[in-house]
This record gives sequence, structure tokens and C-alpha cells, in this order.
Amino acid sequence: SYSSSSPPTATPLPLSPFPSSSGPPLSAKVLHCNLLTSKTAVKLYYEVLLECPSFEHQAGDTVSIICHNTEEEMKQLCSRLELANVWDKECSLAISPTTQKAKAKLPVWLPTTSTLEMLFKHHLDIRAVPKKPLLRSLVEHTTAEEDKKKLAMLCSKEGGQEYMTKVRDSQMTLLG
Repeated sequence: SYSSSSPPTATPLPLSPFPSSSGPPLSAKVLHCNLLTSKTAVKLYYEVLLECPSFEHQAGDTVSIICHNTEEEMKQLCSRLELANVWDKECSLAISPTTQKAKAKLPVWLPTTSTLEMLFKHHLDIRAVPKKPLLRSLVEHTTAEEDKKKLAMLCSKEGGQEYMTKVRDSQMTLLG
């Protein structure tokens, strides 16, 4: 839901924990990144050298890199989703009262009150390949009938192979 009150009250960063995190996020600079596997390997592994504050870790630990979404990406996304009229308005996130999911709850790293701009810029991965549940939810909010049919097909059982080739394998994102 949106509010026309101003100014928006976006939750300050960082919110923690992020998915799978064991502590708060740290700011870092990538100094070096080297691919350790072949480019055609099933799973790619990298050696990454970071400049960051010291943190407790052990061999085998996973370190997540969270890149901020740029102003240019935000403009592109706002335009692509046709959200300019509500982009900087305060909005509230909540679980739908009609949800069928047992024990549904918002992820703890998402603020319940913010703006779409702040949510997309600081809290959501706009470079990730969209999963089928996201496509399914977009069907309900798509007005163009042809787009609606295409989204419905991609998230259906029958459209599984098409989803794999057109979305997942091609690394499609919300940006294109």
C-alpha cells in the first residue's frame, strides 16, 4: 500500500541478518577476482581478495558479496516497471491476509515501511534470475494480456523447459 504523506520513512541500512548471514554486513572493496574453474564448468569458483575490516571466519565459510544497485539501474527499473508515479512514495510491506501459506512472514532483512526506490536500491537483488514464484505473482499485476499469458506459461509445469532456456539459462533479470 502507498501513502501520500511525506517525507518517506525508509528504514536506515543495514538491516540484518541478510539471508544466511551470521553477522552484520561489512563494507569492502574487491581488490582482485580470479576464476578458478573453466568458464564451462557446471559451477564456477572464484578467488576474491577483499579489502575490509577483519571478521571471524574459517576455511570453507561462504562469504556473500552484495553489490549496491546503481542510480542508472534504478532509473532503468523504475521506467521498465512503469512505477514513476509511486517510486518515491512511502509504502508498507505486509503478508496478504488471504495468503494460503502456513506461518508466512516477511524476511527479517526487509523493512516494513519504505519507498520502492529504497527497497530496490538497498534490499532487493535486481540482478538475480527471477524464480517462478515471482513470475507467478507478476501475472496478477500485468495488464497486457499477451504478457500475462507469457508469464503464466513460464511459471507453469508445461512451460518448465521454456523457463529454463529463456529465463534461467539466459540469466534474465528484472533489468532485461
